[in-house]
Amino acid sequence: EYYDLNLNPGTYNYKVDAMYNVSPFTPSPDNSQPAGPVAVALQCGYPLPFFEPWNGGSLGYQNWTESIGTNWSFNTAFGNPTPCADFSWEPIKTNYHDSLITPTINASMWTCAEIFCDFDVKLVNQNPTGNEKLTVMVLANGNWIPKAELTNASAMNWTTKHIDISNVKGKAFKVCFRANGANSASILHWYVDNVHIYGVCHPPVTLAGHQNQFTTTLTWVAPDCPSGSGPPPQWIHWDDGTNFDAIGTGGAVEF
Repeated sequence: EYYDLNLNPGTYNYKVDAMYNVSPFTPSPDNSQPAGPVAVALQCGYPLPFFEPWNGGSLGYQNWTESIGTNWSFNTAFGNPTPCADFSWEPIKTNYHDSLITPTINASMWTCAEIFCDFDVKLVNQNPTGNEKLTVMVLANGNWIPKAELTNASAMNWTTKHIDISNVKGKAFKVCFRANGANSASILHWYVDNVHIYGVCHPPVTLAGHQNQFTTTLTWVAPDCPSGSGPPPQWIHWDDGTNFDAIGTGGAVEF
């Protein structure tokens, strides 16, 4: 048995081989050919919907994680309402990227839906350079993918953002709020509150109604739920247009 602990969501490929002691015929052990690989999709975590109003008393209450040496903190004096997560300008950092990351969230059952991340954000600005940013990213299939970016081009009072992160549907994932930029002294604070990550299921379509005397009949079509992430299947043909009387039998055969 082998335990692979504390993994991020994604798909992992594993192989195994055997090591034989073939002494004295060779001076070192010999390995077999490997078996595998076998793909294992890691589908676990908090179920949707996930909501974080920061009422638990700390950033880690719902297992959020932070960058080492981060300027993120738990602020009980501000919020929408209080408290909130706070990225502060001090200590001053240059060419920085400080991340605040959700726990793993499980959307494996949400295959016929759109997934959204809503949150409230406020920027207390210092110098409107446009170089200081708050980037929203998702971890899906082992890659961090940017989904939205805010800059300090101007100050921002409490504003609700609605971000489509539907590329994570059917998967386990994480969401990251990454404060990054050239010089943190150009801002004072990014405040983040009321993080709400949820799914909206696809509805039935083509609703129609027909009335006959005292009877009303409603008909509709099932929701459009793609079965996979790739393009729709299609036939592939190897054919030059010439007819033959047999394939692989040497002549016509009655089956």
